[in-house]
Amino acid sequence: MTATSSANTAKRLVWSKRHPVVFASGILSVATVVDGLAMLGQVALTARLLSKEDFGLLGMAMGWTFVAAAFLDFRVWEVMTIMIPKFQAKQRLRQASALVAGCFLLELSGGLITSSLLGLTAWLAATYYAKSPDAAVLFLILAVQPLLMSADEPARTLLKLAGQFKTLAIWKGLSGVGQLLFVGAALLNYTSPEAAAAAIVGSWIVRLVVLAWLVRGALCQLKLNPLDSGIRRLILPTLLSQRSLLSTTMFSSIAGRLNNRLDVVILGWFTLPEVVAPYDLARRLTSQAGLILGPIEQVVFPRLSKMIATDDEQRDHFLKKLTFGLAVFLIPGIILAIIACPYVIPQVFGDKFSSAVLPAQILLLAYLPTPLLWMRPLLAAKMENRFLLVIGYVSVLVQLLFGLALIPSYGYVASALSVVAAQAFWWGTLSWRNRYSAMRSAKPTDKHGFVKPNTTSFL
Repeated sequence: MTATSSANTAKRLVWSKRHPVVFASGILSVATVVDGLAMLGQVALTARLLSKEDFGLLGMAMGWTFVAAAFLDFRVWEVMTIMIPKFQAKQRLRQASALVAGCFLLELSGGLITSSLLGLTAWLAATYYAKSPDAAVLFLILAVQPLLMSADEPARTLLKLAGQFKTLAIWKGLSGVGQLLFVGAALLNYTSPEAAAAAIVGSWIVRLVVLAWLVRGALCQLKLNPLDSGIRRLILPTLLSQRSLLSTTMFSSIAGRLNNRLDVVILGWFTLPEVVAPYDLARRLTSQAGLILGPIEQVVFPRLSKMIATDDEQRDHFLKKLTFGLAVFLIPGIILAIIACPYVIPQVFGDKFSSAVLPAQILLLAYLPTPLLWMRPLLAAKMENRFLLVIGYVSVLVQLLFGLALIPSYGYVASALSVVAAQAFWWGTLSWRNRYSAMRSAKPTDKHGFVKPNTTSFL
């Protein structure tokens, strides 16, 4: 195969609907944009209608809940994405059904334990962390959320494996709009952080009921029946056979989730809710960029896994085209967002949140390397999960030490810089690992580290 034909084939793999990498990630990203806009509307409502202190309390309670939920999140979507297609290819549908049942049970068990502990310690968290005993009800309401969140990820994975990206996109977009309506109605009647939290929990219940109905169709399409009584005895052996992968993805997930909210928790520990409020606003705004990238990574991951399993010679051109396409769209967007922050934030969220501009601009810098987001899925598909686990925890340690050292003196600016420092370590280490693997494979590469055409392996 010539270099030109290889490049053309790779281009079709990225852009065509027949090989729907961009189609699938694109439609999910559009839905995520809708969901993100609804989330921005929700943030704007709460920022406008709540006092600065109440907004900070809500952010602290949500950050506390999110960090606690990280410790029993098994990240089963990666295990399901890798193993279910393999079981199906070998016609081992009973094992695939047992894996689905086991993954749901793992996530639900972790969510139940986390929610129970959060409920029992709600008063302690409100008193000693938020420094407001009256906020115990707020922490108690949000304690339910880890249990609700636990069923969401494996259910969405089944829809992706069934190729129902359009259905998933519609559900995701409507879920975001529905939550905005729930929160808006609650705050217009009861202006309190507890009302906003109750509305969030209520919207999650509704979205999960709809998702459960959609999953039934996906299971039929995949020819799986995890509720069959005959597969119950297979659940434990199937999970035990995947214990290495499950444990690695679980610990990797803990590191990833801690990186997402640890800075808010540390800032809240050393300061007051009114200080946390502008930083939490900046964190929520900039996190929307990550939400858009998530669907792209989750669509690229199965594709890379299949390419590595079949030793597909087109994956190098595929990755090059993907990197170029992401860079063209993402980097100018991030730069424009940094420039727009001083004008948009005070206008949309009020002058009381003008201090959120600087941390938002700093946090956006962490997203500049995201055109290389395929690096983590590529290493995961090559089963280098232990390496990802190690650098994930080191990046958490970088953020923790940076935050503990500087947040007491420099406040939310130090919080934002701790996130950038952790992300710089993460992306730098991933880049080094990919370059090292390319050199170790003794394949000729170009100046960007991509294997040259007519070779059979990227790394």
